[in-house]
Amino acid sequence: MLAEAFWRSYIFSVVRQTEYDKHESEVCWALPSEIRFWASIALAYQAKAAPLSMCMYPSLPGTLPFTTDRFDHSFIWKVALHFDKTYLGAYVGELGCYERGKDVLDPLLQRRLMDAIDPSDSVLIRGLSSFLKANVLYSTDHLFMEEATLLMFLAMEATLEIARRRLERRGVQNPAFDDAIDYVASGVAPKDEALEYFRKCYDKRVVLVHPSNRVTADFVPLLWADDFYDNYDVVADTYRRLLLEQSDKARTVDPE
Repeated sequence: MLAEAFWRSYIFSVVRQTEYDKHESEVCWALPSEIRFWASIALAYQAKAAPLSMCMYPSLPGTLPFTTDRFDHSFIWKVALHFDKTYLGAYVGELGCYERGKDVLDPLLQRRLMDAIDPSDSVLIRGLSSFLKANVLYSTDHLFMEEATLLMFLAMEATLEIARRRLERRGVQNPAFDDAIDYVASGVAPKDEALEYFRKCYDKRVVLVHPSNRVTADFVPLLWADDFYDNYDVVADTYRRLLLEQSDKARTVDPE
């Protein structure tokens, strides 16, 4: 549901809250159900993740005072009426006029990704949250490029932890992160190259997190723009493959 205003687009997304959305944090920026939905969109682009193409920056979160089992036309207008008295009132008349960019988003892929994202998996949700927030910081201002890149490394670390846990379920005893790196890079890059790449990323993460560190003593961490762009593509591709692998496994177990 989209309304155009100058060069910006305002997107109203509605998700059904679940038991996994309960929390006591005073700084929670998005619920697991929202992260699940937004990440499935951000990862379902036909070409690549494309920074800035889908930047989730919620400004008016809230719980709607009604429930429904169907997201039909009448529900859309209930949402419109709910927000009519807010500063979004000027745009609610356009609700229901959503048009998906042609050949940009794969709706079938988006559905598979959303089905594969488990909102109860805290590591997965936190990793996807970091991935989405990295894009928010990147799009805000050059001032936050260090923080955006650090969030990208946190999202990357979550993929390795997911891979490590899958190896454990396969019977691998105490899998090291080298094993996890080999798992996520299988079929994409030779093991030696993958290990070198992830170790360099880890070193840059150390520099960003620790003012005094074993890598460099520079007062400004040495980063390049590609430390964000390249990692964005790598992390997005890794999440897609991990989630689709999970989706394919589920289909094998239950074809229906």
